Amino acid sequence: MPTVHDVAKRAGVSLATVSRTLNDPSIVRKETRERVLAAIEELEFVPAFNARALRKAKPCAIGIVMPQLSNPFFPSLIEAASAEAKKRDYSVLVQIDEEPFNACYQLAKSGSVEGIALVDQRYYGDRERKKIDLGIPVVAFDRLPSFTVEATYQVDNVQGARIVTEHLIDAGARKLLHISGLDGLDVTAKRLRGFYEGMSSMPGASGETLVLQGDFSPASGYKAVEKAIQAGFKLDAVFAANDLMAVGAIRALLHHNFSVPHHVLVAGFDGLDIGKYVLPSLTTLNQPLEEIATATVTHLLDAVTSDQEKPEPSLPFDSVVGINGDLIVRESSSR
Repeated sequence: MPTVHDVAKRAGVSLATVSRTLNDPSIVRKETRERVLAAIEELEFVPAFNARALRKAKPCAIGIVMPQLSNPFFPSLIEAASAEAKKRDYSVLVQIDEEPFNACYQLAKSGSVEGIALVDQRYYGDRERKKIDLGIPVVAFDRLPSFTVEATYQVDNVQGARIVTEHLIDAGARKLLHISGLDGLDVTAKRLRGFYEGMSSMPGASGETLVLQGDFSPASGYKAVEKAIQAGFKLDAVFAANDLMAVGAIRALLHHNFSVPHHVLVAGFDGLDIGKYVLPSLTTLNQPLEEIATATVTHLLDAVTSDQEKPEPSLPFDSVVGINGDLIVRESSSR
């Protein structure tokens, strides 16, 4: 017996559009409505309940897929995205998986969601990104995924890292340690690029730099500072690629009797609430979470409902959109 999924597939539309055609055909574009009705006729599909019951049994939902929740940044992103989806009467199904693509595939296959907002795990820049059609729209946020998607929304990582680095230089730093993030992420590469761009602004090109890799955890920030000190690098500033590593860096500096900010300036990236409460409070590049989440969910839901009377998307497929963050200066870089 044919199902509503079969109708949607035959007509080349979303489940929501089939539901709307049965519920309120006047809001569906004529060409699309005719395709759906033709598919219903061809398949001899008979709804088992009226349109209102269909809507109730199959609520509009999107998936949010992430690799982990240990970083407080991710739960905050989920909260902001969920709030935006709720405004448009969509529920949210959250999936946490170390292999986000597999979770996306399973969600799409299950038919339980009409689109997916994704934070991928890693994308290695030396590999070509896969071109995969999951049958439903996918929009990424924060990180460029390993496969092509409708669009990726993230903070402008290069500009943000440059702003932080220039702030540290303006505050007197000349020997800067940059603790980079996980290898294989575009955000890691972009923040490193921004760091180098910021260093180029140093008067007389008299600065020294050391770059050590972390993994976005506090422990990796601590270890990077330890390694720099043991190597004899006379650092006077630390720029960590996220706030958690910056917190670990502060702890290591204090352990080695460096005063922050009097001996060493420290700054992070993300704008996590924890930065307000560590001692000293943390200077950071604040990511506009709500703006990123709103843009992601809006784009996703517009793609889900694109077969209605809506203008064509203004962005080319697989675009990367950078949104400006803002520098928050606190005690860790104020002398």
